[in-house]
Amino acid sequence: MIEHIDFLHGADVSIAVAGLGGGGSNVVDALEGKGLSGVKTMVFNTDSQALLKTKTKNRYQVGDKLTKGLGAGANPEVGYESMKRDIDSHAHLLEDVDMIFVVACLGGGTGSGSSIPFIEKCRKLGILTVAVVTLPFTFEGKRRKQIADQALNFIKERADTTVVLKNDNLMSTMKRDTSLKAAFAEVDHFLSDNVSAVIDLIREPGVINLDFADITAILRDSNLAFMGTAYSDGKNRARKAVVEVIESPLIQRDISNASGVLMNITGPEDMKLFELNEISQYIQEKVDPDANIIIGTTTDNSIKVIKVMLLVSGFDE
Repeated sequence: MIEHIDFLHGADVSIAVAGLGGGGSNVVDALEGKGLSGVKTMVFNTDSQALLKTKTKNRYQVGDKLTKGLGAGANPEVGYESMKRDIDSHAHLLEDVDMIFVVACLGGGTGSGSSIPFIEKCRKLGILTVAVVTLPFTFEGKRRKQIADQALNFIKERADTTVVLKNDNLMSTMKRDTSLKAAFAEVDHFLSDNVSAVIDLIREPGVINLDFADITAILRDSNLAFMGTAYSDGKNRARKAVVEVIESPLIQRDISNASGVLMNITGPEDMKLFELNEISQYIQEKVDPDANIIIGTTTDNSIKVIKVMLLVSGFDE
């Protein structure tokens, strides 16, 4: 089933992005650097010094009595207790929020632990809750992987949708001479770029606009999801872009099992109806006939390429 929606664009929808821990805070900083407007941002950390380095004004320390502002020490139980003790004092930040992206880089103490009670609070308030998390690079060690895997299991049981990025998969798209600092910056860029793409689908008017109810239909109670973005120009740019995003190592799975597909297609004003149809048909051929497919389309004359952002949801693992 595929839907092209051409009315409400979600201008009245209240959207928030919360970054938990150092990694989540970096993604929120990257988002704000894109000039994102009309979205409430906030970051939380147990480490008071790390908080001072974040650019967002809405920064909050949790677990001060427990950690004395020194961080969770890579212990997710400390991160969990810190947020659990303090979440009610920050609940006013979630008032009137309709949808929230909870961003955390798993493997450490604060991001892995604090995400769980924070997500639980969001769900209790009836907020559409999308967790966006990363799994650590292999070189970060087995301990961080174990922490991340355990945290992911708890998070996916609580969030409406959990979007997962495996850092190793992103590394496979990088050049061999990419520095360590640049690699982590690329993680921040990828997450912020894709979160902003989903937000644009809801809030920005386009050639094909989406109603918030349709976004909710894709993301409510949808378990695990995966995202990717691809660009292409020149001859056959539409087909190249959609093939590239489906075959991306960031998706890395058979999307025929997806129950929901959310796609944002962006291109210059000369983007043809035929190109949109080509992308749409290719996706329909790859997914289950009963999958819910939502497509939004916008024009951007600052680019010459066709850009396809794809989110596939409804996976168990």
